[in-house]
Amino acid sequence: MKIIIIIILTTFLISCGDARVMTLVELPKGWTDEHGQEFIEKMDLRKLQYIVYKKFPEAITNQVTFNIMPLVFSPVGDEKNYKYEIRAISNKSWGKSKEFENFIANYIKELLVEPEKMPPMVFVKVPQGHSIQSAQQLLQSLNMQKLRERLSKAIPGIEKTPMLTKIIPVEVKPDVFNFHVIVVANFQHDFEYKVEQHIADFIRESLKTT
Repeated sequence: MKIIIIIILTTFLISCGDARVMTLVELPKGWTDEHGQEFIEKMDLRKLQYIVYKKFPEAITNQVTFNIMPLVFSPVGDEKNYKYEIRAISNKSWGKSKEFENFIANYIKELLVEPEKMPPMVFVKVPQGHSIQSAQQLLQSLNMQKLRERLSKAIPGIEKTPMLTKIIPVEVKPDVFNFHVIVVANFQHDFEYKVEQHIADFIRESLKTT
């Protein structure tokens, strides 16, 4: 059950006796917290994890995760307004938590400039009867050299573009799995999506012949 959080507008959150400056992102005009939640659910949060851990590799060793929460701010006498709070979460003290949060906030702000143009996540259905382990074995059986040749032909100059590619088996419901295709290329969202689609098509075609 969704819990709607209503907060009196303030710039500080008191937690465990400490004052922490909240890292906030304004939601687009006309959005409510429900719109904000729907947008988060459409965001590729796995991709965002790879992006922030690439930027802050020490966050992995410090076991830092993050939370993005839509909040309702209700100043006395004013209309409600809506924001995301971005919070770094760690059991250890880490001096870059605020920088970490601001990086995620800027990423979200960029997506919110034209939220309707945010590329969708790219998935490929894993054939029935597979587990996470056997789906991983399927991936290992794919001809990655053939994939690289296909990408080079479809997207000239792709070899010169620094990017991270991940294909991850994920469970969408009991005993049903998808491959989640993720490409990270320095915030080039349309380019990433184009490459992800080519990779997904290659996987689908390969699975038909296995």
